[in-house]
Amino acid sequence: MRLLIFVCLFPIVVSAAPRVTDRPTPTAGDVYEYESPYSDFPCERWTIVALDQNGMLVAECGSFRIYSSVEGDYNPVRMSDTEGNDVWSFSPYFPGIKFPLQVGAYWRGDYEGVGADAGMHWYGDVSCGVDAFEEVTVPAGTFEAYRISCTDALQSYPGRQPMGDMHSTSWYAPEVEAIVKVRNREDPRLNRELVAAERN
Repeated sequence: MRLLIFVCLFPIVVSAAPRVTDRPTPTAGDVYEYESPYSDFPCERWTIVALDQNGMLVAECGSFRIYSSVEGDYNPVRMSDTEGNDVWSFSPYFPGIKFPLQVGAYWRGDYEGVGADAGMHWYGDVSCGVDAFEEVTVPAGTFEAYRISCTDALQSYPGRQPMGDMHSTSWYAPEVEAIVKVRNREDPRLNRELVAAERN
C-alpha cells in the first residue's frame, strides 16, 4: 500500500494564504526528488515523461512508472514496473488532493486499491481538509504550503469489513507545484520530503 500518491520536525509559521490555488501545469522533463528514509521503496528521483498519455500524466524513476489522472487532479492511479506489471493501483484514483486549493476546502472520495507486491486488496473512503497555509521546511528549502489532513477509512475486499483508519498530513507548495512533505501516523514508511525540484 505504498502511496505517492503524504508531525512536523521544524517550527511552523502561519502565513497569509492566497485566496485560491488552481491545478498545477506540469511540464515534460520536470524532476522531483524525494527523501523517504523509512520506506523500502527503491526510487527517489521522478521525472515527468508524458503529460497526457491516454488521460494520464506519467512520471518515471529507474524501472518504475507512476500514472496519475489528468482529469483527477493528478492523483495517482497506478505504478508499474518495466514489464508493465502493476505494483499497486487505485480505481478510479487515490483522492489525496483536489484543486482549487484554499484554506477550509474539504473533499471526499472512494476508491478500490490493489497492492500486487504485498498481495493486498481493499476499499478506501478518503476525507480531506485544508487546515492552514503555513511555512514548512524540508531538505529542498522552506516553502509556504497548504497543510492537508486526510483520513482513509479502510475496508476489506470483498466483504467491506472495517480495517481501521489511516491518517496522513501533507503539505502542498504552490511555488514548486508539488507536495513537499508527507507524514503518515500509522505507517511511517509512507513519509517523504522534497529534496530537490527541477522545473522546465
